[in-house]
Parts: sequence; structure tokens; C-alpha cells
Amino acid sequence: MTKIISFVAQKGGSGKSTMTLIMANYFAYNEKKNVVVIDGDAPQYSLGKLRKSEMEDEDSINKKVLSSHVNSDVETYPIYQCVPSENQEQPEENIYSVSKVIDALVQQGNIDYIFIDLAGTLNSPEIIEILKKVNYIFIPFMEASNLYFSNYEALYIVTMIVKNSENSIKGVYEFWHKYRSNMSVRIFYELAEKFDVINDNLKKSGINASMMQSKIGNSTKAFAPEIWNTIAPIPDNYLSVLTNGLNLGNFIKEFKNLTNE
Repeated sequence: MTKIISFVAQKGGSGKSTMTLIMANYFAYNEKKNVVVIDGDAPQYSLGKLRKSEMEDEDSINKKVLSSHVNSDVETYPIYQCVPSENQEQPEENIYSVSKVIDALVQQGNIDYIFIDLAGTLNSPEIIEILKKVNYIFIPFMEASNLYFSNYEALYIVTMIVKNSENSIKGVYEFWHKYRSNMSVRIFYELAEKFDVINDNLKKSGINASMMQSKIGNSTKAFAPEIWNTIAPIPDNYLSVLTNGLNLGNFIKEFKNLTNE
């Protein structure tokens, strides 16, 4: 059964695109699942543009660094650049809406994971309609006050979708991104109490909801070519418990448990 997943945020720089790439690469290339990525973050299309540069530029940094990692037996997963709605002006021909592409992919019946990268403005009618189709929503939180308050708003919007409309949401999960062990204890516990209240309300609506135990560490390694690419598996050394300070191994294990139906 196809699982539709989105890392969502109200503000850029929260890590949603990075986490989308990490999880798509892991499931497609490490576990050899059938994966599709929908880049609905118009007009930036950072994921779609990254793939295009990797495919067209033989001298790209990613191709040089990743040449020994790429598995030639595994096809690269498709990345579809989409607009939020049919009514939005399309930058190019043959660019369809996110919802239309989701429906077409689900109808195929052979896709394991659809990862959707959306623009940061979640409170628009078009984005809300897309979120209704998502099964699992993951919301990153960071210590910077402007980011955690913005993404707290994202959590509130998702909660309103669950309460007030028919939807396909099965789980809503918060997680710490760029976490530092010496982050403010006050911020940590203040937000934890708020999360508990919201998650309890989501559970009353029949939705699985919790703050993830695993935290993505504060490491520049997240932007190394071994991670920030669309064509290669996650190296084994990055999947070790605390290698490179990212804690990817624990995060992926918990992610799989939360999305395992």
C-alpha cells in the first residue's frame, strides 16, 4: 500500500527538503523500495533542480564525490515538479498539480512511498487540500524562536485539518532538527508541554501523534554531497548511531516504526 509522506514547515531553513531527500534516498537506494518525490515547492523547485544538475552536468561536485556510491543496478527515483493547484500559473508546459499527480501515482498501485516537498505557506487553501491526502506528516522544530513558533503554527494548521475535514492523515509527528545537547532546557520543556496537549487532542480524533524520541543533530554533514543528493544511497557510516552527529540511524528506525501499518 502506498504511503504518502510530507515533512512540512511554515518557514524556510527548517530542514524539510533535507529530510525529504534523506528519506527518499534511503528507501529508494538502501532498501530498494519504489519511491517517488513530488517537488511542490514552486517556483524554487530545489529538489527538481538538484536532480537536473546531477543528470546534466558531468562535472558536478555530486557526480565526482558520489561516483563510487551510485548503484547502477537501481534506477533513480522520479522527481515530479508540480504546482499546488490547477489554477496556479505554470512555469513550464506539462507541469501538473500536486493533487493530480498523487491521485495518478496511487492509482498505479505499485508505489511504496510518495514523498511530497511543499512550499512553506501551509495556510493556503491549495496546500490544505494537498495535506488532506497525506498519510504521515512530520514537522521539524529547531531551537531558534522564529522557527519553532512558525512551525508550531504549522502543527496547529494540521490539527485543524484533522478536526474539521475528511482526510487521509494517519499520523502527525514532531521532531527536533539541528538539536544541540545544550539547548535551552526552558524551551525544550515549554514546547514539550504544548506538544503533549496538541498530540492528546489529535489522538482523540483517531490520529497517532507524538514527539519523536530521535533527534536530528546539529551537523554541517547534512549538506555534504553524500547526503544532499538525489542519486545515491545513504552511506553506512552515516547510519551508525551517532556518526557525524546527525543520528540518522536512530531517526530512520523510529520513522519506519511510526509509518509501519
